[in-house]
Amino acid sequence: MDKFFTLHPYQYESKPQYMSALFYLNDAQREVAQAKIDKLSDHQAAPPIRRCEVVVAKTDFAAWGEKQLSVKRGQRLALIQPLTNEDFMRCMTLKNPAKNEPARCGRVPVGYAHRVVCADRDFVSEGDAEIELQTDWEAVVEKEPEEGWTFGYVLGQEHKRGYFPAAYVKPVYEFLRVAEVEPSS
Repeated sequence: MDKFFTLHPYQYESKPQYMSALFYLNDAQREVAQAKIDKLSDHQAAPPIRRCEVVVAKTDFAAWGEKQLSVKRGQRLALIQPLTNEDFMRCMTLKNPAKNEPARCGRVPVGYAHRVVCADRDFVSEGDAEIELQTDWEAVVEKEPEEGWTFGYVLGQEHKRGYFPAAYVKPVYEFLRVAEVEPSS
């Protein structure tokens, strides 16, 4: 069957985008697709998704105001947005199925969290100042890349810190529905 029919109409952001795909169909396919379009309303589109970088709290932070978010050392957060002209970033706790806790949004001081990256290939350390990485291991960036080297540690191995090549890792992202992210600030 045609590739057009393997995609769900809700994958398109709007009805006009879905309709523009009709150009590539023959008459019979166009008739079936038009019936789907007639049932599709712009309000049925999939909820917008936001890509958020994952960070980990480097120390406990107790919120002192209603807009702040209390976090525990090692807790994973989604970075929603750095707040300009402030020393805070807007974050959301990531759902933890084991603890059955709801996600919460709030502000965390910039210095209280580090970026999480994932190794996309193996790296064998050649000295005490370097740490080993294996594909798909997650690491925490404590010091941003300088001359191609990043300083941090592998998650679960916090006792061993060192350098690893910035080119061997990529940021870790969490995809959240905007409705989850937007409510409280």
